[in-house]
Parts: sequence; C-alpha cells; structure tokens
Amino acid sequence: MVDFDVEINNHLQWRAIIESVVSGDVSMEIPGELIMSDKHCQLGHWLYSPESASYKGNFHFNLLISDHKKFHLLSSEIVAAYKQGDFQTIHELLDDFYSVSDKVIDSLKQLKELALNDL
Repeated sequence: MVDFDVEINNHLQWRAIIESVVSGDVSMEIPGELIMSDKHCQLGHWLYSPESASYKGNFHFNLLISDHKKFHLLSSEIVAAYKQGDFQTIHELLDDFYSVSDKVIDSLKQLKELALNDL
C-alpha cells in the first residue's frame, strides 16, 4: 500500500530541487527528459504502477495525474528558462508552478483520506 505522507514528502523534495536549481544553490545538471517526464519520479512510479489500479477512475486520482503532468512540464520550462538566463519567464511561471504543486499535494491528501476510510 502506498504511503501518501511519503509521496507528499517526495513531491516536496522534488519541488525543493527545482527551487534550488533556480536559486543557483544547486549546480547539478538534471536531464530535461527526467524533469519533463511525470513517470520517472517516485510519485510517477506509483501513479503508473499496478499498485495504483484501485484508484483509477477516482476523481482525485485523475486530477492528480493531470496536475502531476503539469507540474513536471512547468518544472522543465522553469529549468530551461534558468539555463537561458530568462528570469522574467521564471517569474511568470512560478505562480503556476506553486499552484499546481499545491494541487498535487491536495489530491494526495484526498486519496489518503479515501484510503483511510476504506480500511
């Protein structure tokens, strides 16, 4: 069974990596396909695994998949803008980045509540 608190923490760690790259605190090179893909992070592994099958069709699960994809797309756009020194674009994208990230967390919390009620 998935530990939703761990998945929330994993998501927050991924968000912190993007924040660190943008702030210049991390000089690591993250491959673009890894940032853009919503299947390579820990949450993505669960979302597209057989373990998540019981949630398919659930409104919050479907919303989670959609917002998680948006989060990774925005992350890749932010990192690309940083590499180009385009801080105006970064500034324009950050509000959406945080909003979508918060939606991912909210959906995970909703699924956690659903899982607790099913026990």
